[in-house]
Amino acid sequence: MQWLGTGGLVAGLLPACRRVDRYLVPYNQGPEWTVPGLPTVFATCMPGIRSAVPLMAVCRDGRPTKLEPSPSWPLASGLSSWAQASLFGLYDPARSRKILFHGKPAARQEVQGAFASWAKKTVGKGKCAFLVGDKISPVERALLEELRKRNPGIRVFHWEPLSDAGRRMAVETALQPGVVAVPRLNRVRRLLALDCDWMGTDPQGVASEFMQGRIPDDERSRTIPGSGKDFNRFYAVEGRFSLSGGMADHRLSLLPSAIPLFLWELARRIGSLTENACLRDLPAASAPVSGEWNTWLDACAEDLCSHSSQSLVLLGWNYPQPLHSLVLEINSALKAPGVTLSFLQGEKTFGESLGLLPEAVRQGEVETLFLLGESNPVRKLPPEWDFRGLLESPNLESVHLGLYVDETAQACDWHFPAAHYLESWGIERDEFGRFCYMQPVTLPLYGGYSRIEFLSGLMNSKGRLLSADNAPGNLSPAFHRVRKCFERAVNPVNKEAGWTDALRRGFSPETVYAPLMKNPSPPSQETLDACLCLAETPPPAEGQREVQFVPDYAVWDGRFLTNAWLRELPDPVTGLCWDGSVQIAPDAVEARTMEGKCHLLRVEEDRRCFGEGVACLVPGMPDNLLVIPLGYGGSSVADAGSHAEGNTWTLASSPAAIPYVRRVSASSLRLLPAEKRSIALLPPVSEGDIPVPVCEMDSLSSASPAPESPLWMPPHANDIHQWGMCIDLSLCTGCNACLSACQAENNIPTVGREEVARDRIMHWIRIDRYFRRTEGGNVSLQAFPVACQQCAKAPCESVCPVNATVHTTEGINAMTYARCWGTRYCAANCPYKARRFNFFDYARFSDEATRLQRNPNVTIRSRGVMEKCTYCVQRIEEAKIRHKAQLMSRALPGRSAELELTDKDLLLPEGAVRTACQAACPMEAISFGNLLDKSRIAMLRQSPRHFTGLSEMGTLPRTSYLARTVNSNPELVRKQNSKNGKRDLK
Repeated sequence: MQWLGTGGLVAGLLPACRRVDRYLVPYNQGPEWTVPGLPTVFATCMPGIRSAVPLMAVCRDGRPTKLEPSPSWPLASGLSSWAQASLFGLYDPARSRKILFHGKPAARQEVQGAFASWAKKTVGKGKCAFLVGDKISPVERALLEELRKRNPGIRVFHWEPLSDAGRRMAVETALQPGVVAVPRLNRVRRLLALDCDWMGTDPQGVASEFMQGRIPDDERSRTIPGSGKDFNRFYAVEGRFSLSGGMADHRLSLLPSAIPLFLWELARRIGSLTENACLRDLPAASAPVSGEWNTWLDACAEDLCSHSSQSLVLLGWNYPQPLHSLVLEINSALKAPGVTLSFLQGEKTFGESLGLLPEAVRQGEVETLFLLGESNPVRKLPPEWDFRGLLESPNLESVHLGLYVDETAQACDWHFPAAHYLESWGIERDEFGRFCYMQPVTLPLYGGYSRIEFLSGLMNSKGRLLSADNAPGNLSPAFHRVRKCFERAVNPVNKEAGWTDALRRGFSPETVYAPLMKNPSPPSQETLDACLCLAETPPPAEGQREVQFVPDYAVWDGRFLTNAWLRELPDPVTGLCWDGSVQIAPDAVEARTMEGKCHLLRVEEDRRCFGEGVACLVPGMPDNLLVIPLGYGGSSVADAGSHAEGNTWTLASSPAAIPYVRRVSASSLRLLPAEKRSIALLPPVSEGDIPVPVCEMDSLSSASPAPESPLWMPPHANDIHQWGMCIDLSLCTGCNACLSACQAENNIPTVGREEVARDRIMHWIRIDRYFRRTEGGNVSLQAFPVACQQCAKAPCESVCPVNATVHTTEGINAMTYARCWGTRYCAANCPYKARRFNFFDYARFSDEATRLQRNPNVTIRSRGVMEKCTYCVQRIEEAKIRHKAQLMSRALPGRSAELELTDKDLLLPEGAVRTACQAACPMEAISFGNLLDKSRIAMLRQSPRHFTGLSEMGTLPRTSYLARTVNSNPELVRKQNSKNGKRDLK
């Protein structure tokens, strides 16, 4: 009785732990191919901004619950955070659901009459136009071409706010229209990136292929042909701090306006070393070149030229065409074409430039405009365009098809809700030209229409808009269009079998672009003169600041503003989430006045706010540079409560010598104090000496293997499986793909801006960020993922009063949620701070958005419960069940109830279990497996680079790490140290 009384008292003091009520409704008549408890997996693809991303959609009971990388796609492994979080976009409650006419729901008869009139115009002699993105699918291209054959007056315009048009135009000018350049990074030994975030927001080639060449041969997850002991070396020259720059062996910090001068001087040096006729006679620029530049230029040029046909130079997407033409000639001098840089004959750009649209409307050549896409031109075009006024013109009827009612939708006469790609049939191309197939895994949740359905409706003789919701047999007309396009391009012998195989695989290798065996022509004198003019751009004057606008790692250009999964991901550089940032150097004038407090930094001109965000100090940036990620502020879509005010696109999209780079007066910058608890900012980055080791490549060859880590076995331990994980810090960029995958797999809720500000974020994985100044003065960024370390001698287990956190026989530190009282003793005793506590019923708060997405194999945690990483134990158990079922089917076709199995039979083969974070990692940095087997992870634990976090604590964690490797240029390091000495990180 005394115990019961004490227990009742304690229970009264604990947070309310009432479980969320859920009612399971079984099928009345289930589909014949489904088995309760087993997922159905469909191959589909995500239409990326520049190329398609094949993936697998995992569905349970008809609901897509997880996206996995396609195992058969040859280009890349893993899945980016944007692709992982696109699943949230399917269920997003902020999606458009109704057809609107002048902002109000339209009647059904009104819609039918309007659509029928548009169909008559498009197939007749109506003056119609379409606005699409830079990349359109083969099916949409075929439909638009067919419409133009029926009505030659139809015009098609293309536009993308963050376009790499300069790069594409340079390649087409040097070769022929439609040619695309694809880096072959598996053949690159020396790489120079000039303000190019090729691992992050400006993907170039398959980044994991290059990164595998930065670790010893016996530790690679794939073979790199011809690498031997010549490890890759990566140089980065940039102003802002990017994911790619943080992984560089050598990084030089320059203003964006100084990149053309650096490129010009590099071209002159490479021309003299390679005797290139176009480059060797380039005149010197009038702008002065500093001593540090000369050291860098000489060492970099010599290293690139000494690895001829194994070197590559990349330039950022936003630089003008003449500079890209110069980079192409540099790569030709380095003998990159055909080896490290492939040219493929792709498709010509479809349509006209958007700049011709306003004049066409004024001249009466366009009376009906269809806007198909998510580019949102009303918000992102320069103010002088007055695109809203153009759409609201009485002489123009505008029709918008989109996922959200954004600024463009509000300015249009009509708005139609768009279907998500997981609800649509379609075909997209990857960067090599392969057809990648979209197939719907669910009927439209909110009654949307795909672009193919919309265009097919305009071609319908009756002018009817059909989708899977109202088409006969729920078969969308897009299905027939997609299959027709497939048969025309692939032409299989057996059409039915070929179509089925293509859908099962997810792509068609037969449609890959043909290689172009041709050397690019050198740039013209006019192009070289334009490069020299850009190189001689004067530096910012006293009192001026250079502002660089870059895509955001979460919301890109603003199109993912409503995606809570992405909004709550910490920025890989600043650690900020839910808000826009303004990144400045610690030595900037504005930083000195902050006095260590949280401030907002506002950019104003003529009393108008052009951008505002949380001031974030980022080491390794020039003092007079401001970096503002695009997408925040000034949006009518799901940005309520954000601290970012003003429309950054107003300043970013204005004309400039280098697109998305502007100069402003220092007097236009204002620091505003902000309440710390109102800013969703994670702890600041660590600086100076950090507890993460770094290995030089030269020292690894003579290093001895790491001492064998003791594998402590709990009482009654399983002698078949003991699980462990190893993370290679040479490959981890901190891209957040693992966080998104873990969130989708384990039903982790989002908590919102205010709760994150109170340090109540629920992610099971935390990525710590460390800036380090290395030898030679380089500043590098080290990402350090931290989840539950699955300690063999876990300090959390001994302090739990209800035995809710226990050790399993397979070495996993498990959580029994039904026992947890929420005392938080375990979190207080965890030295890694890897546990998360439900202060509120976060799962119920996010119920509307994620109720249908949740994984039924993972418990939904309620208020008062502690949670953490469990090594995806549900996947381990699923693998065991599959393995035993295979043993039964092979050994006993007669389904006998008796079967004798040995321990060897029950041993899961390597690769049978892949955790969510491991499968999603684009760089293949995470290894997971059985420590008792001769598996890859057991081999990695013998590496000289192997270490465990906080080993002095004696917790014997099962999660361990491989130290980052650096392949420094010894000549460059020697010259930099002799000139600058070793400096402390600022």
